[in-house]
Amino acid sequence: MRKWVTKSILINGESKVYLNFKQLSRGNREQENVAHFVNKGQVINLMYYEIRSLERHDLRFLREMVYESAFVPEGQRPFPRTILDEPSVSKFFDGWGEQSDDIGLIAERGEQPVGAIWLRLFDKEQKSYGDEETPEIGMAILKEFRGKGIGSTLMGMLETQAKNYGYQKLFLSVDPRNPARRLYEHLGYEHVGWDETFWAMEKELV
Repeated sequence: MRKWVTKSILINGESKVYLNFKQLSRGNREQENVAHFVNKGQVINLMYYEIRSLERHDLRFLREMVYESAFVPEGQRPFPRTILDEPSVSKFFDGWGEQSDDIGLIAERGEQPVGAIWLRLFDKEQKSYGDEETPEIGMAILKEFRGKGIGSTLMGMLETQAKNYGYQKLFLSVDPRNPARRLYEHLGYEHVGWDETFWAMEKELV
């Protein structure tokens, strides 16, 4: 099992994420700026977390994250958990790890899983949008750990793995009211159409 240690620092509300602490050990201006902010007491949050591969034994948590990824607008009732039994939803986790092209990552804070990202390739009967050569991704972070740079880190690491696997682009769908949509746009995902009431977004991996 592969693991990566990451460090997330919130400075004046902006998240800065360092993988494997390499950037903090270079003695460059970025490090000096971090030290300066620490001295001034302006670091809002300092958090260490680990990211590891999503394995078959993580199926229960993956199910929870797929459920968590279903956006519920403020003031509306959460979806019933029975949505996990619907084929359009269960396709993301049924038999996870049995397909050779399943790719996923889990973020952990200590021993607690706090988020996950997953990628799967679907055939034309399962796919709701796009071509059969473009995998679909999904991601969810526990509410109390959002806004700390974990989502951006997971997206970047998954994109690297997908590129190494030979994929040319990635697809996701998101409710346009979901705040996560702004993160996807910031990371280079473009609105290319509609998947029923959801934005269909794609990113070229170059």
